Amino acid sequence: MASIKDSIEEVSIEGFSAYIKFGGLGALLYYCIYLYLQNPNNLDGWFYLVSFVSYILLTGFLLKTTSNVKNGHDNILPSFNVFHLIGHGLKGLVALGPVVFVNLFLANKVGQFLVNLFEGYGMESVVGTYIILSITYILFFSFIFTAYLLYASKFNITDAYNLRLISKYSMDIILPILFFIPQIIFVDILFIGAITYLFWIFMGNPIENNWCVWFWCAAFIWNLAISGHYMAQLDYEIIDYSENSSDGVLNLAQTIYDQDKKDV
Repeated sequence: MASIKDSIEEVSIEGFSAYIKFGGLGALLYYCIYLYLQNPNNLDGWFYLVSFVSYILLTGFLLKTTSNVKNGHDNILPSFNVFHLIGHGLKGLVALGPVVFVNLFLANKVGQFLVNLFEGYGMESVVGTYIILSITYILFFSFIFTAYLLYASKFNITDAYNLRLISKYSMDIILPILFFIPQIIFVDILFIGAITYLFWIFMGNPIENNWCVWFWCAAFIWNLAISGHYMAQLDYEIIDYSENSSDGVLNLAQTIYDQDKKDV
């Protein structure tokens, strides 16, 4: 069973180099926040360029982390090769961008349709509306996460559109992810919240402290690495295991069939 404990331990086991990566990418994220806060009502082209590069780098970082774990590489986190990360990020954007866009579009349309349908039957409820929209978005997000795992395995763009595997494993994928979310929130409250509290005691308001904001950005990258590792566990335990088991049964059946033909 996928374990957030294993993800945290293995992501952190790389030691000092891992924290350099968290801090470096966190600094880039901090710079984006800094540019935004300088003039949020009049953002220039430099802000959008830096934000886009940051997005591509973080996408590549997440994908490569999942791929490294899934394929059993010695290093869990990606290397320091920035251009390598940009390449994976751009290719991931091309592969998964349409998947994300289409599924979010459909989730919005289907969700609104179901809400209007229920309201048409006189079942108007704020709670009911949130439940319908939540279930709808969970369903379509399950397709997105499954497509992500299929693509991250071999970085083959067509794998992200394997509708047979997406429909087969999407529900099995989304349930552990829903279980993962409160766990990672609890971990963040426990560790990041404690360090933030220390900042508040010794340096005042943490929101106004640049070092604390940079720490939050680095912690976000740490969360990204943990998430990538956890996703790889799901890929291995749900998709790979099931597919390999199916292949094994088919191979066994073929062997028995061939042997029967020889006996005849």
